[in-house]
Amino acid sequence: MIGLDQTIQASQQDELARYLDGATVSSILIRAFWKENQITFPALVKLARDVLLIPATGAGVERLFNTARDVYHYRRGSLNATTIQEIMLYRFTVHHSLYRYSLYRHSLYRHSLYRYSLYRYTFYCYSLYRYSLYRHFIYYHNEK
Repeated sequence: MIGLDQTIQASQQDELARYLDGATVSSILIRAFWKENQITFPALVKLARDVLLIPATGAGVERLFNTARDVYHYRRGSLNATTIQEIMLYRFTVHHSLYRYSLYRHSLYRHSLYRYSLYRYTFYCYSLYRYSLYRHFIYYHNEK
């Protein structure tokens, strides 16, 4: 298995070297280049697909930057980077489906705690009732 991994790694390094040694063409579209060379550079084509699928800009990114601007303004200039990250994560969670999921889990948790506490309270009352019946029984028998 190790020999196979080394062979794959060596072929990928050769592929990268061939790509870097190749001629630079500036007049071709980038998608067309990778479509034409998908057989020549199979590993690099996969990497290019991953990188090219990421949008350069978009409403989500702009929204994220606006939220970051709102979190890190001049009055909060001394916030730690991890604190800013946690605030951003919290805001993202609140505004997206993760918030609904966490609310659902929280309601299940509260419901189970409620059932458990109700059970404990019922058991507690029942045991007090049995204890008071027992004491009442003992009291009556001792008086007679």
